[in-house]
Amino acid sequence: MHLPEPAYSLPLQEIDIALGNGSAEPGLLDPGSQIVVTRKDLAQELNACINAGLWIEMEGANSSTNWTLGCAKNLPMHIGGVTFKVHVHVIEHTPFRLLLGRPFQHQVLCMLNLLPNGSLEVFICDPSDISQCILIPSQACTAQVASIWVLSYHMRPIFPSPLNLTLAYQPSLISAPISHHHKAALAYKKVVNKVRPVPASLPEDFCNMHRFPEDLLLMLPSLPTSPPDFMPGLRLTKECLNALDLNKSDFLWPEELKLLQHILLLNESSLVWTEDKKGHFHDDYFAPIKIPAIEHVPWIHKNIPIPYGILDDVIQIFKDKLAAGVYKPSDTSY
Repeated sequence: MHLPEPAYSLPLQEIDIALGNGSAEPGLLDPGSQIVVTRKDLAQELNACINAGLWIEMEGANSSTNWTLGCAKNLPMHIGGVTFKVHVHVIEHTPFRLLLGRPFQHQVLCMLNLLPNGSLEVFICDPSDISQCILIPSQACTAQVASIWVLSYHMRPIFPSPLNLTLAYQPSLISAPISHHHKAALAYKKVVNKVRPVPASLPEDFCNMHRFPEDLLLMLPSLPTSPPDFMPGLRLTKECLNALDLNKSDFLWPEELKLLQHILLLNESSLVWTEDKKGHFHDDYFAPIKIPAIEHVPWIHKNIPIPYGILDDVIQIFKDKLAAGVYKPSDTSY
């Protein structure tokens, strides 16, 4: 079997891609780059809106590092009849004008097939229809580029600004960025401040019991075979019945609808439409819940602040619960 001669080097491949303003630009394909990169002059030609508060530190294959000028978020691109958006990072000086790294390949599900002659077959998929695979022609690129890795990600609270603003190109932001970047830290409670459970058995008086003092099935009233026409009750008024919209889909026959209305009227004491009428479970079935406590020094945490905009609504909720008997006044330590 004849083996091909090994190559000393092979050129990178590039594809023509339409950018935001419709102009075509050759994009360098680099599967080893973690970001999509454009040069400053191309970003200016596109009149791209750059977020100067979002920049990253890059590292090349030769371990050299550099800072981006910012990021053009959601930059429109069009290729092979497919339109999509990517985040493009802007840098000052590069041997290329547009580098298509892994985010581009991920967005269009790009597949690269290496041919025996050293060229590439580039296939992309429409994000809205991944079953549609499109062949994109490619050509060799003369630029010599090393892959780019991301070392760190920084963000400052600055609104996106046009690229022609001098703020985005202050040397101090590129060579020595300020230290206002996001950091994550986990704070653990000190051992002395930990709340430890006390092993104890639950007294019988504090157990929650569900009782059935009588058989509810025996108390059910008999239903008529010919239900009467609806007559408003104390709770189930004509307005409340209309609000229920019982036969919205016209599924019930007229007699079935009258029977359903009659059943609701017989049990109208269990229907409520306002908070103050809700009440709570009857003590004959559910005993009041008791929370046991051991002797200790009372302590308190700072209350969670209530936003002023909803303060009146929160107060009204507590008033309604007190009126319904769900909440009761207390003068204990907690």
